[in-house]
Amino acid sequence: LAGIRIHLGRETDWSLLALGVAGWMRYVSGVDDAGNAIDVRDPLSDKIRELVAGSSSEQRVTALLSLREVFGDDLPDNPHFVQAIEQAWQQIVQFGAHQALLNTLKI
Repeated sequence: LAGIRIHLGRETDWSLLALGVAGWMRYVSGVDDAGNAIDVRDPLSDKIRELVAGSSSEQRVTALLSLREVFGDDLPDNPHFVQAIEQAWQQIVQFGAHQALLNTLKI
């Protein structure tokens, strides 16, 4: 996430990194684009599982951003960061990961 912090500081484009974070959020949510279960393997999987179980798809980004071990104190409080991750998450939820990537690349 250091790269994202650099982009935020320089106000440069980091939309692919946002998609990467949203993709990780999709993965740790435990369900793929087709609705199949994902065997989540993450050192924080127990804590993540609780956050996912207690949130809807619309609340998922906010829930997972509460992982200070991952996002620190600065990123969840940065409105530009939160907005970009929410937009990337919505792309994945609405179109699937593959199409979200194509959309972000403008292909």
